[in-house]
Amino acid sequence: MLLIFDEIDEFKKDFKKLLKKFETLDEDFSIFKQFALSTYHINWINNWWFFPITWQWVHDYIFCPIKAKKFACKSLKWKWARSGIRIIYNFSKKNNKITFIQIYFKEKADTDCDYQRIKNFYKLMK
Repeated sequence: MLLIFDEIDEFKKDFKKLLKKFETLDEDFSIFKQFALSTYHINWINNWWFFPITWQWVHDYIFCPIKAKKFACKSLKWKWARSGIRIIYNFSKKNNKITFIQIYFKEKADTDCDYQRIKNFYKLMK
């Protein structure tokens, strides 16, 4: 089983902004997709890096938003997987597709997540 990856336009913009700040982000993101996501979604090994985001709606086979709270960034050597970089993505179990919705650097509280963006993505999925 292979995972299919996609990104929304807002994610691409977020990624470009962070890439200016963290020069290894592109390589780190490739490793994240290849190893961390595969371990969790293909091999079903829970490494406590991924946390489903829930609202009043029920997760189904098309919409299942997840927040990755641990992301190893080589630019932040002293932090390793606790770099503060968060990734919000949707995992569609129906077709094994991961769509990246948001990437951000957590400053103090984890309030930088754009929940409206996730809700808008959900509306598009309906």
